[in-house]
Amino acid sequence: MGRRLVQGLGGVGEVFVARVVAGGKVTIPLLVREVLKIEEGDYVRVNINEVIKKKQQREKAGLRR
Repeated sequence: MGRRLVQGLGGVGEVFVARVVAGGKVTIPLLVREVLKIEEGDYVRVNINEVIKKKQQREKAGLRR
């Protein structure tokens, strides 16, 4: 899954897929943090467009458990 540059009301942003880890945390990729100049302590506005469940990922890849 790739990323793409988007422009909205709040300026320019990046679209990417992140995995949720323990505690509900997600990581913003380094390149995205650099492009948007995101630093520790900054706040980001998050817009969730889609949730891709583990089962969906395996089915898309043609894998079975």
